[in-house]
Amino acid sequence: MTVRVVITGLGCVSGLGIGVAAFWDALCRGDSSIRPLTGFADDIKINTGSRVEGFEPEQHFTRDLLPLLDRFSQFAILAAREAVEDAGIAKGGEVLAQAASVIGTGCGGKQTDEETYAKLYKEQRTRVHPLTIPRGMPCAAASMVSQQMGIKGPVFSVTSACASGAHAIIQDELAHANIAYRLLEDLGESKEHLVYGRQPHEFKHPYGFDQPLENWAELVVANGFFDRAGITLLSDVYRNTSYGPLKRALVKVDMEETFHLRHGEVWMGRLAKAGGEAREILQRAVDWMFPMTVEWFGLPDAMKRHSGQLDYRLKGLTNDQLRQVWMASTVPLCEQLGLDAPAHWDEERNEYVLDFPFPCRYDDAAKRWLFDEGEISWDQVFERWKARGPMNATYVESVQRSRETVGRWLNGGAA
Repeated sequence: MTVRVVITGLGCVSGLGIGVAAFWDALCRGDSSIRPLTGFADDIKINTGSRVEGFEPEQHFTRDLLPLLDRFSQFAILAAREAVEDAGIAKGGEVLAQAASVIGTGCGGKQTDEETYAKLYKEQRTRVHPLTIPRGMPCAAASMVSQQMGIKGPVFSVTSACASGAHAIIQDELAHANIAYRLLEDLGESKEHLVYGRQPHEFKHPYGFDQPLENWAELVVANGFFDRAGITLLSDVYRNTSYGPLKRALVKVDMEETFHLRHGEVWMGRLAKAGGEAREILQRAVDWMFPMTVEWFGLPDAMKRHSGQLDYRLKGLTNDQLRQVWMASTVPLCEQLGLDAPAHWDEERNEYVLDFPFPCRYDDAAKRWLFDEGEISWDQVFERWKARGPMNATYVESVQRSRETVGRWLNGGAA
């Protein structure tokens, strides 16, 4: 079953401008919305950020409505108005009566929260505004949009606080996969079959993607190590590939992967600086993810029997060269943060050298490499890869199942 989703209207309120046209023009100029914050608390350590400038609520909302709206709800309504107008849908009409209002937010009405904290703790007041909860709750924007636009269908908010950044990264990765599948369609493959028709064990993504990430430290180390590996591989492809569609697609992919990498490296630094248990959990993540990413680059050059990717200019560097490029970034990063990485620079050999038998067995239940058992064969590694990791079925089936659920929603069936 193929489900087509069409975006019929766009609306935008952002630090780059109010309205889709202003936002797009700013993007095309390469403008940045990050600037010194004004009209904000004077005693905060970080005084730069992205703020919507030139927004006057009184120009968009009546005096009776404004007391009900936190700033984030104002932005949501303004963007929704533009999107509905862009789609040519009449406000309060039959289409909107059957529509839903679904809005994602990191934390809801923070302006209301800040004002309330100031009254309670700075001004020592004993009461707050009676609309504090309705204004500040995360679902306020979705609720107010539905009321203002005449939407009668489902209304809810997706709220994941600081994890919104992680969810955005995952959305990026899904989009990257879609780009790759679209390129394969041009070569005669079926995206429908590749994504939804295969069994979980038939997927060929790196073994590291089949591991459970069970805490924040593991997530950010995955960004710092796995995304660094992705950039190492894809940047090499971008520089050397002779296939134009792939080269053009990688411009977007590489930029987004760089953001993921920075997210991971910055948070690794924060956890390392925090010390104590946070640092211990971070080190444990490094202990199992570092060897796993080293393995990611495949067979050593001396064992390679095929050179098609190099011959056809799908990439420019060999497996061992790519492994060295990756370690040239990750080993110094770990040293800078005071973390133990099982590799070091060898002056005599003029390259990074691993401090563990490579390859070796991995205990996925304990998330531990069995260095004491010594080196294993690459045939044994391939057997482990083919068997897939512990989360393979769960992750693949969740993607396939969610697509079926959305299909039922779009066709009016029960979820």
